[in-house]
Amino acid sequence: MDDARQSAAFRVLGAVFVRLPSVQEARVSGYRQVVDPTTGSTRDQYLYSIKVTRAQWNRIHFGQLAQVDPVAAVEAFTLRRNMTKIGIFRDIEPFKLV
Repeated sequence: MDDARQSAAFRVLGAVFVRLPSVQEARVSGYRQVVDPTTGSTRDQYLYSIKVTRAQWNRIHFGQLAQVDPVAAVEAFTLRRNMTKIGIFRDIEPFKLV
């Protein structure tokens, strides 16, 4: 996943845990709209889906945030992503809400 997408997901997760103290698990999924070549209609193509608990999030040393790589941090959580070595995304099934 490219750095911009993972950095955005990292920030969204942070906002959820800071602003909603009762939340114990957060899920963030990223998608883009693509034209389906079989129908010609637009559909959502999910690129990644991340699931993280508050306990996992709290392991991040926020006093050293400049040293935290958002890409590596997000990859340490439960992550669904199907990307080729050259960076081409394939569809994934995002985590569902419970």
